[in-house]
Amino acid sequence: MSHTDVTSQDEQDAVQRKKKDQGQHECEVLGRGCEIAEIEYAWNNCTKNHGHSTFIPAPEFCLDHLPEGCRYQWMLDFMKIIIALTVRLRVYYTSWERPLGYTFSQYRGSSILHTGSGWVYKVKSGKGPCPCPECAQSSTPSQRWYVICVRTACHVVYNSEEAQHTQIDFFYDNERSRMEGRMKTHPGRDVLKKDEDLDICCFDIVTHDEMLATQLKLVVEQVDNFKFDDCEMFNSKDQYVCIAVSHPHGQPKHVTVGERKLWPGLKYRWFSRKCIYTTDTCPGSSGAPVITFESLKIGLVALFSSMKCRLKFWAPHSEYLEDFKVNKSGNGSPFCGPQLRNSEIWDKKFWEDTIEYFNLHDSKDLDLYLEIAKHILAGIYGI
Repeated sequence: MSHTDVTSQDEQDAVQRKKKDQGQHECEVLGRGCEIAEIEYAWNNCTKNHGHSTFIPAPEFCLDHLPEGCRYQWMLDFMKIIIALTVRLRVYYTSWERPLGYTFSQYRGSSILHTGSGWVYKVKSGKGPCPCPECAQSSTPSQRWYVICVRTACHVVYNSEEAQHTQIDFFYDNERSRMEGRMKTHPGRDVLKKDEDLDICCFDIVTHDEMLATQLKLVVEQVDNFKFDDCEMFNSKDQYVCIAVSHPHGQPKHVTVGERKLWPGLKYRWFSRKCIYTTDTCPGSSGAPVITFESLKIGLVALFSSMKCRLKFWAPHSEYLEDFKVNKSGNGSPFCGPQLRNSEIWDKKFWEDTIEYFNLHDSKDLDLYLEIAKHILAGIYGI
């Protein structure tokens, strides 16, 4: 199928201009033709990762796809949870509120579709009458409804106006899930928080679908209760595994595996709340969950897992740094498991072990360490 069968030449030109207007970000931009055909064309004609040999269909992801020395069942189990929470975002309107010079600002007010990825991070029951458009016009609004919260990158969904013009596809694991009705689609509602500089956006969805809400809530609880402290340690202390789950080009979910890299000028990877990584991404991967596992055994990692496990970190994918041939995330946070929430982190032994680990012996170094600890706590608690 030629692209002229998918959309007109003028529309092709507009699509290409909008793609360029996002800079190094990685939304996919599609024409007005048949959506499935547009997505297939974008996938087959990708110039960044032609052939997509490193993109693993999510249902096929297994231990053999993890790096040697990191093939642990717990890591696969955790990533299966992340896969279940990953969503595709189809944004059908670009808001006039995007500032000049910002991603897609030249296309404010347009309805040229762009796609991205994101993930569900919270599910809760609604209170009072349902605020969805249908119930708002009804004399008997439903009292039984649910809120699903999604995180993505700010350049994918900028504000509530765009969220309300976004279709969120849950469980789009393969074409069969779409054809057989396992994929569920709902529109967005309101942006809960966003930050352009940090490139993060959280928005919510209102649904009456109790089965969908219950299913997602159970998966979110698996993340919250995952016991990393029961996991084996990495074989190598120098491994920094980085895994992304995304909808490249608007396709069903794919998984890519790479390595987290140091930020230039920073001694420790965990100091920055953004990360760079070799994990492959494509247009459509913007906003996707990027998960890192590190093999630190003591020190600051004690904040997260009682000194038994690696630092875990996740953030939305933001952009491709072409000059360096690496990708960069938006702002993320270290993973906080139940053992942290139930433990006393200001423990003398913790500080002694950490100070010894980083060879921090004088007061100047200790002050620096305390600043770093404060930075990490801000990542966890938002303080």
